[in-house]
Amino acid sequence: AASTAVLPVLFIAGLVVLTLIILFVHSFGLQLLLMSPVLAASWQMYRMKKADRPDRERYQQGMAAIQDHRYQEAFKHLQPLAEQNYPRALFALGQLCASGKGTYRDETRAIDYYRRAAERNHVEAQYTLGTMYADGRGAEKNPATAAEWYRRAAKAGLPEAAMSLGRYHENGREESDKKQAIEWYHRAAVSFKKANRPEDAEAALRSMENLADRSPAVLGLVTRLRDSLALAKK
Repeated sequence: AASTAVLPVLFIAGLVVLTLIILFVHSFGLQLLLMSPVLAASWQMYRMKKADRPDRERYQQGMAAIQDHRYQEAFKHLQPLAEQNYPRALFALGQLCASGKGTYRDETRAIDYYRRAAERNHVEAQYTLGTMYADGRGAEKNPATAAEWYRRAAKAGLPEAAMSLGRYHENGREESDKKQAIEWYHRAAVSFKKANRPEDAEAALRSMENLADRSPAVLGLVTRLRDSLALAKK
């Protein structure tokens, strides 16, 4: 009789345990389902980093070869990366071709490397490409195209590009060009200041000051920036 009385209890307990197991599995499965995109993205990032490691090592080997003046060896490391449009390798090869190190000097070939790197948001390549078009090296001189590449590099935070863009607009014929020149000189001064380059910041301020001789507001801005530079030097 006692054993008979225990059976319903065991049956109910078994049902409770089974229900808990089902709830756990269902909850765990739901969590996995919700997490699957995150897990997939994490796995993809891991694979990309792992795949990028040999490229990064090859690039570092190429740059080490350049520092040691082993330019032919540098080409062997960097050229395969350039074929994959690796931006830093493209920029380095552009510099080698422009200078004639490890190869004959070929500015047309250099500008091609610079353009490919610039199109992939390599900021220094964007600025260098701008200077090539501004000077007519490797391509026909084109100030407007130079300004466009300067603008992209300046917006990415390169102060040298902002200075060059300021000079471009300073030489413009319209009154709006003068205003834009002041704006870009100001951005250059602020960026140089942040980079702890007070001499370059001062040069940008002088360029602003020369354009702002009739603008009290701009002269006041120049004064405040110059005062902040003076404080930073102390």
